[in-house]
Amino acid sequence: MNCLSPRRNIACSKLAPDRAIKQPSFRCSWLKAYTIEIIDPLGIAARQRLAALGYKNVEVQVGDGYFGWPQRAPFDGIIVTAGADHIPPSLVQQLKAGGRMVIPVGNPFQTQMLVLVTKGAKGPRDLQVRELMPVAFVPLTGGPKTN
Repeated sequence: MNCLSPRRNIACSKLAPDRAIKQPSFRCSWLKAYTIEIIDPLGIAARQRLAALGYKNVEVQVGDGYFGWPQRAPFDGIIVTAGADHIPPSLVQQLKAGGRMVIPVGNPFQTQMLVLVTKGAKGPRDLQVRELMPVAFVPLTGGPKTN
């Protein structure tokens, strides 16, 4: 399954609750990647590890991945590695027309559905959503606060 098939000159964002830092599977000089970690020590560790491994095309931000990284948008692809109970509108807004997002959607601590979201050219409501397979991910923390 190749949901976010790489193309030349793409920018991707990975929203990660990295409990263990994974070695990125891309070492292409033309790819620019951004990752967000909500837990400060893990974000710092990821930044240091990526630098030590020689990755110059990956930027790490410590912050709330629910809101994405609007300063670096638009993105060709977004990979969300934590489950959300809905597709965050802020992430849809940060996709380019034709951009794709893979995100686990469903209730935390239950079976979720890995979903492929493709943004059309007509705006943020022009979406194709395709269910790919059942999965189980840790919950996406952060997001809008309710009082």
